[in-house]
Amino acid sequence: MTQTELDDLRKEYEDVVAVNDFSLTLADGEFLVLLGPSGCGKSTTLRMTAGLETATSGDIVVDGERVNDRAPAERDFAMVFQEVALYPHMSVRKNISSPLRAAGADSGTIENRVERTASMLDIGELLDRKPSELSGGQQQRVAIGRALVREPQAFLLDEPFSKLDQKLRTGLQKELKRLQDQTGVTTMFVTHDQEEAMVLADRIAIMNEGRLQQVDTPETVYRKPANRFVADFIGNPVMNFFDVEGDAGTLRIEGVPYPEAPSTVPDGADSMAVRPEDADLVPASDVSSGDHLIVEVDLVEMRGSATYLICDFDGREVTFTQSNDEIAEEGDALALEFDFGDVNFFDERGDLIERTSERNVQSTR
Repeated sequence: MTQTELDDLRKEYEDVVAVNDFSLTLADGEFLVLLGPSGCGKSTTLRMTAGLETATSGDIVVDGERVNDRAPAERDFAMVFQEVALYPHMSVRKNISSPLRAAGADSGTIENRVERTASMLDIGELLDRKPSELSGGQQQRVAIGRALVREPQAFLLDEPFSKLDQKLRTGLQKELKRLQDQTGVTTMFVTHDQEEAMVLADRIAIMNEGRLQQVDTPETVYRKPANRFVADFIGNPVMNFFDVEGDAGTLRIEGVPYPEAPSTVPDGADSMAVRPEDADLVPASDVSSGDHLIVEVDLVEMRGSATYLICDFDGREVTFTQSNDEIAEEGDALALEFDFGDVNFFDERGDLIERTSERNVQSTR
């Protein structure tokens, strides 16, 4: 059993605070993804966990024991980096076995673990090749195998697939998720790619400017973002935002009254966020004037099973989706109808306002 706690971690570089008051618990066997834009502090957090960076303050606790002063090798965490960095003069077999040989493992243990690891990664036929004879995806598999062969307490990966093409990335994501399910090793994975995070994670920890914004399941961070940053960062296309005023029964969206807004619309709402798929678009000629937001279609993009409508609303771009059997055309004027059970409301600070069927409850971060 391996539970890792990060408690109020802080990292400063002279006058720059890279990570600020970061706290979370990584459960045994969990696949946690650190997600955020470049420079948000996610790699620094991973490196502090591994012992490659020294925390300015805060604690790293593994199974109840503080490990801040332990060297990386003493923490029993295995890392895979963006740069593969295999030993070019060694075979795949020797690359994978190198941590075991350095630890003095006997030859029988080394052979068994290497064969088992290579089988899990489907690289058994590559064991006698040199890294120069491998594709980029095969090299990354070898790097993962070298980390896994140690049977570490936790597996830490820093954007390992970012330099691979999309087809290879997708394939390795599936392999890594299958492997993690099979081994049950606790995993922390850093990426700036939200789609990668949504595919891999049991939970996603979203960071911005060194601070943790939200930690939850992929579904929850998508449907119930904790604040406007998360709402704007998660999703492709991103959420559409509209200013609101009033409350239940008197709600006005961008100054337009929506009398059908239900009683679950919370007090104190300053803005409303709508996923592209959470609004119905009907011809503007089919609704009464003055009680619907009207958008004009600027561009129609066919993307597989859905069509994206890039629209103009009052001089700014908003995006919605339609099924392919009801495609609008460029220049069409469309009225927006909302499912108020699916949209999110934020207060003037940009924090999500939670709603219940009984009463309105404003959350705090």
